[in-house]
Amino acid sequence: MTDDLIVNKLIDRIKTAIKFRANPNQICIESRISCEAILKLTYKREYGQVPPSITFEKLKEGVVKKGVLPSHIVSLFDSIQRLGNKTAHIDEHLTDRTISEALVVENSLGNICNWFFNEYLKIELS
Repeated sequence: MTDDLIVNKLIDRIKTAIKFRANPNQICIESRISCEAILKLTYKREYGQVPPSITFEKLKEGVVKKGVLPSHIVSLFDSIQRLGNKTAHIDEHLTDRTISEALVVENSLGNICNWFFNEYLKIELS
């Protein structure tokens, strides 16, 4: 699949995630999936190949090592990863994510997208 097709699929995935803003659990999961896709595409552009079964953390570490991921963006990825994981791996009390957490995730995803599309890929979204 070409990078253009992957980017278009990624844009669709991100739009889907944002549609779930009223469902905190869903936006946390969908945003984490979107962020992993962003990291995979970035990793592929920097290294050429993405190893099979690579973790979110290893993707992030690899991209950081290349120096293309600003520290404030790393923190945003960390927030989404943490909340996405807490949602996917529910605690013994079956705790749902809150609206406040959903807003943090939505804001973080927006900032990551601004970095990824405008600064890293250098394209404008319509």
